[in-house]
Amino acid sequence: MRAAIQAFDNIDKLDTTAQDAENEEEPKTPRKRLYKWATEGEGNMMYKFLFRFITGKPYEAVREHFMSLAREGEMDLSIMHIMCIFHNRKNNERFQDMIYCVPPYFMYHLLQKVHHKYFDPETNLPFALSTLSGNDLFAPLLYVHHWWLYVLDVNHKKFYVLDPLNPKNQASERKKIHIYVSNVLDQMIVYAGGNTMFPGPITTQVATHSLLPKLIHVPKQHNQYDCGVHVLKYLEVVNPIELNKKSYKIPVSSQEQFDEYREAIVERILLDNDNYYTVEAVQATVPTHRQSKPSHHLQSPYVLLNSSYIESGKSKDK
Repeated sequence: MRAAIQAFDNIDKLDTTAQDAENEEEPKTPRKRLYKWATEGEGNMMYKFLFRFITGKPYEAVREHFMSLAREGEMDLSIMHIMCIFHNRKNNERFQDMIYCVPPYFMYHLLQKVHHKYFDPETNLPFALSTLSGNDLFAPLLYVHHWWLYVLDVNHKKFYVLDPLNPKNQASERKKIHIYVSNVLDQMIVYAGGNTMFPGPITTQVATHSLLPKLIHVPKQHNQYDCGVHVLKYLEVVNPIELNKKSYKIPVSSQEQFDEYREAIVERILLDNDNYYTVEAVQATVPTHRQSKPSHHLQSPYVLLNSSYIESGKSKDK
């Protein structure tokens, strides 16, 4: 696997000058070739598996999920779910020490009012709630084609919401969702051995709006499809302790940077060492004219291949 990744890093060093004229439409960099391969397809190709965890979580994603990362695409729930799992892994110091990302499928099923016992509905395995104690919670939520992020600062008992649309006021329906989610996240903390953030009867909490999160001003998305990309950015850069400060600002990104970030997400997932299909992904980064193809002899419909061919290199005519 490591050799495959090293090969990916060296692809741009290959001399492809002679073939450039024949491949004018082919992306010029490995990342862009991988992005094109993963986000374009039709028919049965849309359902080809591109990702599966080798260890731990039995979770898979097909090309159709990655096509949601194409330009002007609305990020699929599966992509955010995988990225949350990546963040929660032990080799991510930021999340290991202070943050737990609540898997989006869990949040999605909460809004479907499915009875739960803190089990992942996709795998029927329990979420790693033991890691919640002492950690702040990041909870991405997808509702009616729009992503936003809840942040629970457990130690300071602060609750925030970051919405890429940056609304000035919270609509009545949205307030109901906020109250419902805040209560559930609080139950998760208690379930993991922590202390409740919202003491007192639920009726009192609702009446006093203590369950409503503080709306944080964030850079506004300027289209109808980048909300998921914004939320993934929040996961990487937001510091829960700093959110309560008026001087705290989230860095502003250009549209070009968001487009590049979509490519980076595809690369991050498909070339991860825990992806069963990494070798196929690396192959997709190679320029088309350098990908290995069967010889003219082997493509003949009059050739049969068997074990003797593999051993001797000879074929048997029909």
